[in-house]
Amino acid sequence: MSGENPYAPDDERHAAYAMAVVRDVRAFVTGDWASIEGDFIEQGFFGLDARGEGNPAAWRLTYPTLASYRDRWLEQSALYRARRFAGDPAASIFGTLTVPTLELDGDSGVLLKRFDGVIRPLDGDPIELRRQSLFVLRRIGGAWKIAGFVGYMGL
Repeated sequence: MSGENPYAPDDERHAAYAMAVVRDVRAFVTGDWASIEGDFIEQGFFGLDARGEGNPAAWRLTYPTLASYRDRWLEQSALYRARRFAGDPAASIFGTLTVPTLELDGDSGVLLKRFDGVIRPLDGDPIELRRQSLFVLRRIGGAWKIAGFVGYMGL
């Protein structure tokens, strides 16, 4: 995947994909949380960490607020940006990324973002990505936003 949106601009999935996939990855590789902050619903936001476990009893409410998720997102972004890459750092992430599910119904939706691959930076150990996250989406004022997620699920 190159980061190109697979949906036609007149397909409502186009906007949801652009928000939750393309903008998120591009912001992550630059550490630009401010550019995506508006893509989240702060009130009632939550994030469950599946910790690679298939058993929901092992999952934890690691991100009870958007602020807690933002802080971890910024930490992970800083670690990624500290690495050196031969090409576009975003292309490296997009190369591991698929979206097998993007279902919208009325003002609700779900998007499954799957990472399955190895990124080989010029410095240090390879970055192995073998996880997936299911995002809960809501359309607010005509724009798709992330209300919460279950992340770090195994493949």
